[in-house]
Amino acid sequence: MAATRSILGRIIKAIRAVFTVLVVVCFAYMTLAVLAQVFGRYVFNYSISWTEETAKFAQIWVVLLGAGITMRRGLHVANAKHLILGTVRAGCECLARDMRTLDLLHARLREPGHPPCQCPRAQETRPTS
Repeated sequence: MAATRSILGRIIKAIRAVFTVLVVVCFAYMTLAVLAQVFGRYVFNYSISWTEETAKFAQIWVVLLGAGITMRRGLHVANAKHLILGTVRAGCECLARDMRTLDLLHARLREPGHPPCQCPRAQETRPTS
């Protein structure tokens, strides 16, 4: 039983490696086909008709094969929700910490005996007693 799992594990690993290579090759081909189309159209004033269609098919295969690869690695958008929420939560915590720091600084500046602000605008808005 363990030998069968080991063999199947190696076969699945090989299939994943082949799919990863196929995604890279399709993406590279798609990029080169579009560049050839643009180069042909603007440099030689001749449009290569087949490059557009083959680039579309390459893009379709990149999406189909790439979706499986990203799901396996846990990088798909549906799985990234917790990463996004964690980033937002960390940003809110950082903002709250900065607000507390500013509040403490503001309280320190308003203590009696502390020299008044030298900013001309602050002196205009300061109430006179």
